[in-house]
Amino acid sequence: MKSILFAISFFIGAFLLVLLACSNRSGNNSSICSANANKALATIQGAETFATEGKTAAQDELIKIYSQSIAEYIKAVNKEYQISFDTLFFGKHIYGQPDDFPDIELPATIENTQIRLISPEIGLKKQ
Repeated sequence: MKSILFAISFFIGAFLLVLLACSNRSGNNSSICSANANKALATIQGAETFATEGKTAAQDELIKIYSQSIAEYIKAVNKEYQISFDTLFFGKHIYGQPDDFPDIELPATIENTQIRLISPEIGLKKQ
């Protein structure tokens, strides 16, 4: 359970760093990046203000952000600790809280590592 919590904590931190880096870009990309980050945050918080097309675009952007963050996490852990994962499990809790996992489907494999979204209850059983 501690490794899952560590992975989730690191993943959320990496996600926030991606958003922070995105918002600090200069030039024309800044407004585009900020708009996408705002859509991503609104989707995470369960906002219902976007139309169906907007939700799809926001979900696609979230998938990209989460996938990139997971890939960077895998690379960083491998570089720092010479550890490679065969599978990473992420708790997909949806309780109506701001930190709930967004309603997205991640790729089955990122950086040659299987990705599994599981409920916290299944995580406890697997532990």
